[in-house]
Amino acid sequence: MTVKCKTFDSYIKELIYFPRRAPKWFSDKRLTQLEKKILQGYLLIRNNKNSQVIEELKDTPSIDIDFVKDHHHLILGICYNNIGNHGLGEKFLRLAIEGFEREDIHYHQFTALFNLLILLSNTSKIKEMEPVIKKMEEICPDVKLAQLRLIRCQFIYACDVSDEKVARKLIQKIEKLKSEFAESDLTQHLLCEFMFHIKYEDFNSAEKVLDEMKGFRNYTSSDNYFFMKKLLSHLKDDSPLYVYERDLTSISFLYYQMKVIESLQCQNREEAKKFWAKLQEGSPHLYQGDFKYNGEKCLFSLCLHKHLTAQPVLSIVIDKTDKPLHQIVFEILSQWQKPIPKGHLFELVYGEPPRDKADDTKLSKLIYKVRSIYEVEIDFKKGTYFMEKSAPAKKASSF
Repeated sequence: MTVKCKTFDSYIKELIYFPRRAPKWFSDKRLTQLEKKILQGYLLIRNNKNSQVIEELKDTPSIDIDFVKDHHHLILGICYNNIGNHGLGEKFLRLAIEGFEREDIHYHQFTALFNLLILLSNTSKIKEMEPVIKKMEEICPDVKLAQLRLIRCQFIYACDVSDEKVARKLIQKIEKLKSEFAESDLTQHLLCEFMFHIKYEDFNSAEKVLDEMKGFRNYTSSDNYFFMKKLLSHLKDDSPLYVYERDLTSISFLYYQMKVIESLQCQNREEAKKFWAKLQEGSPHLYQGDFKYNGEKCLFSLCLHKHLTAQPVLSIVIDKTDKPLHQIVFEILSQWQKPIPKGHLFELVYGEPPRDKADDTKLSKLIYKVRSIYEVEIDFKKGTYFMEKSAPAKKASSF
């Protein structure tokens, strides 16, 4: 069927490969204000500003032209998926698919199906992925972008159904085609390839993918890159994990997942439960009671398993006989492989929990003494202490 809004349609198709042409689009008087807002929205998505796009577009008045309305649904679906509100994301993507299918506009229907498949993969709805990818194969437009995205989706589906042999063949096929990918598609594929290596616990290959991502400046500032880099280091090397709201450009399910792991690392299950509840709001079938994760093996699930199955470090035994307090603190921190809450450290040293700020001050002075005597780095973040183990500490003289 002939597409209405031909100028808007041509710019939408141009955007993926030529985002720098944006000034031309925004000065084109043939575009309506809403069409310009949608185009601007796609540029904001590239900079991980999904929440801003939602705020600017969610309360748009009734749209008379179906083609524009379908694109309005499509961009909202993409943004809601990106921030982890998968319920609304799926709703809007399915509305877009229905609209484009009704008008027999295969190019944009394919784009909506592509984003729906990624959402279904994110939410581990594996059974629902099969009819989507079959429809994509049936209507795939004869254009490079769609054909490359179909291969990407075939790879994602092979990963999710654990068809390792097919997935590895598709990795090799995509490797030969990388020069033909738009930057945004290539970075998203690298994310999927990273997840594939994590699923099979090939952490060295996963690190190589992260190194490849460094070539894309926009992506290294993204929430996904921060999440992958920090959690992989925590999983593989037991690096202490700390995360703040400012570390991610939007408060999303990635932030909540990291906060769950951070809290469990600090042995604070009550805090972990608060962020688990946040995750349950978006995907209750994935995040079930008592920290049961119902999704595919991934970086988050491996970190979760690491902490839920770890031997309690409360059983640590320090011989305090005839030792100064600073030596006791040093020995505790030397054996402790993760950040230790300050209250727990105080109790191990003094034999009773801290009662007031004076006790916190007493412990901090003791930590200062340990730093000075042993010449070690001891970090204090979010109420926990952690001693860097990279370099041998200086032996202390008797005090």
